[in-house]
Amino acid sequence: MKVRQDGVLPSSEIYIHMPSDFARSALYYVEMAGDYQCNAHYGINRDFFDMFMLFWIRSGTMRFETPTRNFIAETNAVIMLDCTEPHEFRADPSVDWLWMHVNGCSCRKYYELLRENGSLTQHNAAVPEISTYFRQVLEEVGRPAVNEHHISACVHNILSGLAAPQDGLQADDPVVLEAIRFIDGHYGEELSLERIAAAVGLSPSYFSRLFKQATNFSPYDYLLNTRIKQAKQLLLETRASAESVAVTCGFNSLSNFIRAFKKSTQLTPTQFRQMRF
Repeated sequence: MKVRQDGVLPSSEIYIHMPSDFARSALYYVEMAGDYQCNAHYGINRDFFDMFMLFWIRSGTMRFETPTRNFIAETNAVIMLDCTEPHEFRADPSVDWLWMHVNGCSCRKYYELLRENGSLTQHNAAVPEISTYFRQVLEEVGRPAVNEHHISACVHNILSGLAAPQDGLQADDPVVLEAIRFIDGHYGEELSLERIAAAVGLSPSYFSRLFKQATNFSPYDYLLNTRIKQAKQLLLETRASAESVAVTCGFNSLSNFIRAFKKSTQLTPTQFRQMRF
């Protein structure tokens, strides 16, 4: 469908989709998408729109303004925008871009993760497949019969691509691996963020941020998961009492162990031990 809007060139296309109830409740879904070529007269200024937007700047430049950040996105940038807060974006001076209004599933959670990691705006060269998924979504919403599962998979691939560690930082980064080895070797002891950070020669604040970006876990959450994992193994492989398992795995009391174990597994240690696997 052609677009009649200031600054949107005649070559532009817009696609409208009405998601099913199932898509709205269980999938990532797209309500509108566009393949736009715009000049300096194009701009959007909204206080609220109950969707997220994904952008891929194919060429040119766009300027963005939100309550928390103002930035310029250039060729090959990929952006996620929360449209439930005031936002403005405009061609500066011209731009060729693909966009989609998305929601559903875990969009809010992904947005919060990307915001925390500083990954709401990225250069597509880091994840070249993202542009392919943009094209596939636009192709799909342009069909008479839309495959909503394919759309959901493409949106998820875009979001997971944005969330993946960038700039060479991976879960197998040497510093991260060293920290993991230290935690795995000392989880039964009293461990603090400061002690773990000191073991890899970093400040606590920088180490915590680095570890979270690479693993999606805070150092504390990783330590707790390691303790729970080891406790499960002991419960299955030995006859050790729950209190003994708690001490071995670094919990400072039986009650804290039971509370943390049940929060993680929805089972008490005794119930877990009685389960058949």
